Amino acid sequence: MRKHSLARAGLAPLVAAALVGACVPAALAAAQDGGAAAGDASASSAPAVAAGQDASTAVWQKSEVVYASLGAEGGVRDVYVVNRFDVEAAGTVVDHGDYAAVQNLTSEAELSREGDATVFEAEEGTLYYQGDAARAELPWNVAISYRLDGKEVPAEELAGASGKLAIHLTTSRNEAVAESAFYDSFMLQITFTLPGGVAFDVQGEGATIASLGEDTTVAFTALPGHDGDFELTARVEGFHMDGVQIAALPYSSVVEMPDTSSMVSGMDDLSSAVSRLAEGTSSLASGVDQLTKGAKDLASGSAAFGEGLAQVSGSSGALVDASASIKSALDGASSALAGADLSQLDQLGQLGSALGGLADGMDALAQGTAAAQEGYSQAVGALDAAMAGVPDAAVSEEDLASLYALAQAQGTAGDAVTLNHLVETYRAAQAAKGAWAACKQAFDGADAALSASSSALVQQADALRQTASQVDAALASGQLSQIGQLVDGLSQLADSYGRFHEGLVQYASGVSALASSYAQLESGTASLSSGTGQLASGAGELSGGMGQLNASTAALPETVRKQIAEMTAGYEFPEFDPVSFASPENEGVGAVQFVMAAEGIELPEEPQAEEEEPEQTIWDRFLALFS
Repeated sequence: MRKHSLARAGLAPLVAAALVGACVPAALAAAQDGGAAAGDASASSAPAVAAGQDASTAVWQKSEVVYASLGAEGGVRDVYVVNRFDVEAAGTVVDHGDYAAVQNLTSEAELSREGDATVFEAEEGTLYYQGDAARAELPWNVAISYRLDGKEVPAEELAGASGKLAIHLTTSRNEAVAESAFYDSFMLQITFTLPGGVAFDVQGEGATIASLGEDTTVAFTALPGHDGDFELTARVEGFHMDGVQIAALPYSSVVEMPDTSSMVSGMDDLSSAVSRLAEGTSSLASGVDQLTKGAKDLASGSAAFGEGLAQVSGSSGALVDASASIKSALDGASSALAGADLSQLDQLGQLGSALGGLADGMDALAQGTAAAQEGYSQAVGALDAAMAGVPDAAVSEEDLASLYALAQAQGTAGDAVTLNHLVETYRAAQAAKGAWAACKQAFDGADAALSASSSALVQQADALRQTASQVDAALASGQLSQIGQLVDGLSQLADSYGRFHEGLVQYASGVSALASSYAQLESGTASLSSGTGQLASGAGELSGGMGQLNASTAALPETVRKQIAEMTAGYEFPEFDPVSFASPENEGVGAVQFVMAAEGIELPEEPQAEEEEPEQTIWDRFLALFS
């Protein structure tokens, strides 16, 4: 099974840029100029004095660049180490390493060997020497294989080949190397360079593929402590390529994990914001519940008011008819008395009885008016109580805008529709309450007018009875002179009642119109009650959804922290405590790095035709005797 997880796609570009920029150029330059540039890649730190050194021993800081040549199929052929010494105090340098040969790269001075130690006198400054390793071992095993058109092909048979090529490279720990710090802490950068005009459709899973002039580079990364398993494919024509380059550096020297504190802080802010939104939607749902209850009360009160108003309107016609009869009787009585011959006492004897009948009619009219006023008052009270149930709390446009934004970002299309219903219902309820507040005084005035009318009718009935009694008393005592005064009073009463009757007619007309118009308002309050019921359901769902979102996001910051910790755990490798690759006895080591180069696949040289020597003449042979 491929270990493609080792070539983390997200990390590869960063690592590639860092290694190519920091390691490969310096290492190759060191190989080309005798190691003088190798020290450019060493760590800069204070020189150290090895344990046991005396006053004549030099003080230095050491770095090592390990170069290795590999075969085309990955086997190690040669290993040599370029040792750099930054000498602060002149003296004797003793450096250990199992070398088959050593060479001074700084001067012509000879280096002496004492056992596994290289000993030389060093002046202040920088000194290099190369040691050829006696054993060709590296901390990693490298294996490279090739397939052409699906068939395994040895490297030596690939030169000039054409077809579908796959190059498979693996790396693993070399158990023969005792020091594990290199495998555990070093990252490998593996780079193939394919010539332009030779390789096409180059691909490699998890690789960084780039153009370098006409050539194509393919870079893979193996993380510390992990084996690598990589493959690139290409269509090739007349195949040849330079050898694969492998560089190894301590992981911490090229990659720094990003600071995620700001991201986690942002999650905390998000969780707090969602929590506040959840509180707001909960309050909104509670307010909508109150609005729904108020709307139901409003619809119920409105219906009761409508019924009462209809009854008042229905009874108003009867009141007007009764009042008209009373008015007609009063007008008739007044007219009759005004032109009557008061000497005819038998006619006057019927006046008291007629006036008493009128008084009875007025009492009946007063009772009807009182009943209408009571029904009207109850209807107004029910409507007032229903309007009082509509919450006074106002929702600002900013709050509504926040809810619309939330519904658009977090909710569904149904949530947006519900929110629109909610806002429309809220505004309709507030408009209805405002209209009631503006009209309530007029309704109260009508109620007071009905009450006053009932009282006036009772008073007029009492006045008629008093007049009838006075008429009867006058007739009984024979005091006809008082009859004229009674006639005048009855005439005034008829005039006064006429004005009352006109007001009653106007009132009845207004009540009829109000009853007709109120049917529309009653229908609106019923729709409002139905709409607020749907609104309450939608607001409850919205509040519930926000509650779930809040519950989910409340743990989001901690979840993000844990996930970041889990993700970065795969990149937490042991920090490299510099140790010498050449020998564990060496001290004062500041940096170690590796550069490995595999043998390339070269096209065979075309054989040159041998020039035929011209056939010699006798003279040529003679001259040859003296040459």
